[in-house]
Amino acid sequence: MRMRATSSKRVEVYDWRSDPELIRFNKRHQELTAASVPGDTGGYYYERLAERALLKKAVLLDVEANDTPLAVPVGKWRKGGDIEFLELKEAIKAARLLRGRKGFPNVRVVINYYEDLAEDGIDLQWGDPLPLCGSGLMFGLHYGYSDDAIAQAMLMHGGGKVSRQQLLKTIRSARARGTLSD
Repeated sequence: MRMRATSSKRVEVYDWRSDPELIRFNKRHQELTAASVPGDTGGYYYERLAERALLKKAVLLDVEANDTPLAVPVGKWRKGGDIEFLELKEAIKAARLLRGRKGFPNVRVVINYYEDLAEDGIDLQWGDPLPLCGSGLMFGLHYGYSDDAIAQAMLMHGGGKVSRQQLLKTIRSARARGTLSD
């Protein structure tokens, strides 16, 4: 406890940052778990992200989207993100909420026109543009998913006769080279 003089009164100021018990308490209760991230339905991002700490900076947007509108910022491994919308006005509202926030560069609304569908797709995107190559590996790296999460998804969606170890080796090699736009 410190004493501080203000005009003629002495005011006691409690400095909580120097209290070892509170510091231990705060560290214990700031641990990130799948259940501690509002909007991370079923722990989707918690289970997949290589940088789980990004979830502490994620923004749960107050908009109507196709799924839970949790915006996860870019980071060292995560190069971009997106949220799908049915209504253009909701995507624009979300863009306004994210513009200027740290971790959400290059916020934009993208309208995808589909000739064979009755409705167009509306995406809110931030960070780098999606890779032109539509492989699971490139998308997984773009979204900053862990090596294990990318390998699991690739094996589940037609990994063929490639072993998990071979996939992990390829993923690590691609990540080391930084090949997100090849």
